[in-house]
Amino acid sequence: MRKTNFQFMLCTLTFLLILTIQTTAQATTQEKTIENRTLCVFDPMGAYGDTYGLVKEYAQKMKIEGVDFTLKAYTDESVAANDFIGPVCDAAVLTGTRARDFNNFTGTIEAMGALPTYQNLRVLLNILGNKKLSKYMKKDEFEVSGVYPVGAVFLFVNDKNINSVGKLAGKRLATMNYDDAANTMVTQIGAAPVNSHITNFGGKFNNGAVDVCYSPSLGYNAFELYKGLDPNGGIIRFPLAQMNAQIIVKRNRFPEDFGDTSRKLVISQLTKAFDIIDKKDQSIDEKWWIELPSDDKEKYLEMFRDVRITLEKNNIYHTSMLKLMKKIRCKENPASTECSMKGG
Repeated sequence: MRKTNFQFMLCTLTFLLILTIQTTAQATTQEKTIENRTLCVFDPMGAYGDTYGLVKEYAQKMKIEGVDFTLKAYTDESVAANDFIGPVCDAAVLTGTRARDFNNFTGTIEAMGALPTYQNLRVLLNILGNKKLSKYMKKDEFEVSGVYPVGAVFLFVNDKNINSVGKLAGKRLATMNYDDAANTMVTQIGAAPVNSHITNFGGKFNNGAVDVCYSPSLGYNAFELYKGLDPNGGIIRFPLAQMNAQIIVKRNRFPEDFGDTSRKLVISQLTKAFDIIDKKDQSIDEKWWIELPSDDKEKYLEMFRDVRITLEKNNIYHTSMLKLMKKIRCKENPASTECSMKGG
């Protein structure tokens, strides 16, 4: 009898303990504050673009962390940047070049020739999740809370004979006025810059107003650059830079640990992001690709290095990021001449 009573009491206590744990957990869940924030996303294809798609997935997962994002799609990056500076956006997704205005450490990722391969880029983006680099992700009231790869940037030319650095001299090249790297390169090679915008450079190339433009492979379809290639043009298969999309937030609108949590989440999406890029690169008809001789590749590399050094001296490129990317390049290719040279 005593044994039965003891068992009954034990069962009752166990039940009460479980009920208490469940009640506490429910209360904790209910007490967790969900913060509503606006995330403005630049994607050339708007809400139908691949970057927007990745960010949409990101936003869904971030809700679990207590931040409920309302997404706004932009096809004009300057408008997105202005809305972010103003009161419209709590966070924004902008290209690395535009993001340089808010953080030149991550803004240096798009430095010319700094990451020649997707493997180089993949290594760097994973490193950015290290908490030791968190201090570099913050500048003034802003923080870079994630970086997505968008694709290697290539030169599109309307004449396959424009297949070397020397032959770019005098050619009309569509250049974004805020892109210091491209403008510095144009000056060095003696090309004729034609001030352009993300919304019109494709049209200028397609109607013959410029001879050369630069874009990742997504532009082949998104901006219909194949029209400008036809009939005698081509794409130089030599990456100028690695275009990326960065999540930038206003720090005072988010929890203290938001940046670290966000960067880890973005890193978990990298495999999918690189798969998208690979499909975009593969979608270009093989007939358009122009292969460079080794001598021309060396000339491009020398030019890229000169551009990086110039922009570092002008405090446009961040020295620490240049050093980090050089380490990554030299680890992959230790025999490279630059590995024994000073500077980025």
